[in-house]
Amino acid sequence: MQREKDAEGFEVSAKVRNGKSKPVKDLEIIFSLLDKDGKEIKTITHEIKDTIDPGNIKDFKISFGKIGTPVYNYKYEVKYKEILPKE
Repeated sequence: MQREKDAEGFEVSAKVRNGKSKPVKDLEIIFSLLDKDGKEIKTITHEIKDTIDPGNIKDFKISFGKIGTPVYNYKYEVKYKEILPKE
């Protein structure tokens, strides 16, 4: 993961990998920036609608815009749906 901060704001570039044995879809990456006390400064949910096959990697970027306070850490959660085989 790469974090970039400039005059225009804060951007996170990252990758998500499907470590499951089945394809996944409808990913939601809930990404929060934290202050020095661990409190959330800003949270954004990034959606990836593509299907990601087992072992594959998908690049993504999240732009937070101007933050206005120092960012000391982050946390994230990934939600997804497994694609079940048709019977």
